[in-house]
Amino acid sequence: MGPSTVNTRTLAAMAEPSLQVLIYDLTGFLLPIMSIADIVFMGGTFSSRTGGHNLYEPAALGKPVAGGPHYENFPDIGRDLEAGGAYFRVDNGEEAWRGLLAAFAGLDAARIGAAARAAVERRRGSLACSLERIERYLA
Repeated sequence: MGPSTVNTRTLAAMAEPSLQVLIYDLTGFLLPIMSIADIVFMGGTFSSRTGGHNLYEPAALGKPVAGGPHYENFPDIGRDLEAGGAYFRVDNGEEAWRGLLAAFAGLDAARIGAAARAAVERRRGSLACSLERIERYLA
């Protein structure tokens, strides 16, 4: 991929149709970007200090997710996505780049999307469960 096929959000006023990789390096508005992505790379999963980013968002959209080893903030969905083949764990930047290229080559988007959505579906009802537990202390 040449320089015209990769850009960062802070440098691109508007993405060109030929753009193949967009590195969205600003906070906020991630869900619309994820919704049009073929694969979502969660950079915050490389830092043990952040503990990862919200893996539910790309999974609910049925997107394959790639990232690092740190998803401590979302351990259940992280383990479930990884076990179902919807989370591609990489340990460093070089491995990430090679892994993403390999993943694109043989990507079974339908199977991965279904596995991602199923992982989210298994966790439905957590709000009701949380409210029920809170109500015990308020009564």
